[in-house]
Amino acid sequence: MAKTLEQKKQILSLLKDNVGKQTSMIFIEVSGIQTKKINQIKESLKNADAKMSVAKKTLLNLAMQDKYPQNSLKEIKKEMAVIFGFGDEVSPSKSVYESSKKEKNLKIIGGYIRSAKDKFLLESDIISLAKLPTKQELIGQTVGTIAAPLTGFLSVLQGNLRGLVCVLSKIQSVKQ
Repeated sequence: MAKTLEQKKQILSLLKDNVGKQTSMIFIEVSGIQTKKINQIKESLKNADAKMSVAKKTLLNLAMQDKYPQNSLKEIKKEMAVIFGFGDEVSPSKSVYESSKKEKNLKIIGGYIRSAKDKFLLESDIISLAKLPTKQELIGQTVGTIAAPLTGFLSVLQGNLRGLVCVLSKIQSVKQ
């Protein structure tokens, strides 16, 4: 069913709003995926503070022309969706990558993230981002790395005390 001009204007304004607020945008191919699976992907994206929109490429191009005038969406021939991430730049790519491992027809095309300025990231770049550890994991690794020498030093200091206690207990057992 064809959309009216008013419906297209509403979709365009919503897309423009999302393009303006996003921290990351990931484009995926969704042709051949059942609606049930798409809804599951949308649910998993809610946990990553992201939202998926399936829209015509012409409307998406119009919404993106101010911020990303050199976008390459015109070259994509299959049905696609865009995922807007509003929080962490990496978590939507992680969520989509996990979904793409489960669903064979879901293919990551590429996308934009705020920290990469206006550079279009290819599929391999998005997958590399998805494989990075989360912020909490990186903080834990950093704290562990900082604490490791201190733990080793404390163990060395306790070794002298253990040795003294062992010698004293042997002396006490010899006297008895």
